[in-house]
Amino acid sequence: MRKHGRSAAGAQRWRCTDCGATYSFRREDQTQQATFAAFIDYVLDKNAQYEVDGTATGRSARARFAWCWNVPTPPLAVTGEIYDQLFIDGIYLAYNRALLTAVNERGEVVARQWADSENAAAYTALLKPLPPPRLITCDGASGALKAIGAVWGDQAPPVQRCLLHVHRNNIRDLTNRPRTAAGKALRALSKRLLKVRTPDEAARWSGLLAQFHSQYKDWLNERTYARDDPDEARRRGKTKPTQQIGPAKYDT
Repeated sequence: MRKHGRSAAGAQRWRCTDCGATYSFRREDQTQQATFAAFIDYVLDKNAQYEVDGTATGRSARARFAWCWNVPTPPLAVTGEIYDQLFIDGIYLAYNRALLTAVNERGEVVARQWADSENAAAYTALLKPLPPPRLITCDGASGALKAIGAVWGDQAPPVQRCLLHVHRNNIRDLTNRPRTAAGKALRALSKRLLKVRTPDEAARWSGLLAQFHSQYKDWLNERTYARDDPDEARRRGKTKPTQQIGPAKYDT
C-alpha cells in the first residue's frame, strides 16, 4: 500500500501496489470527536436543532447527537466548602429531560442532577451532598423550596427569588409593549428591579411599588363579573353552558 492522493472529502487515499485498487479509511475517532465538539457547541449556544443542521425539523441533528447524551460525565468533587451563595435552576434539554445545576458565587458548577422534571425529589438529590450555603437563589419553584427545607431543615439558608425570573414572568403577562398606562408603569418597575444592588436602592424600589399601588388602586380593583358577560365567562371555562350564570367573578 502507498499513498495515492486524497478523496473529494479530503481523506487520505491508499493504493495497493499489487492489484492497483484504491482505498480510503474512515477515522471513526476523529468523526466522533468532531460530532461531540459540535454537540457541546449546540448545548452551550442558543441555536435550535433545526438551525444546527439547516433543516425544518432538526431530525438529522437529533440523530447525529443521540449518542452524545449518553456519554457519562465525571463526578463533581464535593469539597465541603460553605458557599456564600448558591444559584439552583433547571433547564430542559433533549428527550424531555431536565438538568438541574447548583452554581456558586464564582460561577462554578458544584452539583448537577439529571431528572424527568424539576420536582422536589430531583432537587433533593441535587442539594443533599452539599453543606448549607449562606444564601440560596432560585426561581421560586415549589419543588426547589420543598427540597431546601427537607435537606437542611433548621440550617436551611434564606432564599432569594431570582429577579430575572420575576421580570420574565412579568413580561409574559404584560408583554414588551403594554397598552395601558398602568401596564407601562409596571413594566418600568420590573426593569428597574433588575438594577437593584444595595439596601437603599431596594428601599427606593419598594417605595415606588407602593406609589404604583396607590396611584392605580382603582385600576387594580377592577373586576368583570360573569353575570355581566356570560359569553366571556364560558370562553374562560368559569361556567358551563347548561348552568345558570351566578355571581362568580374572575379577573380581567
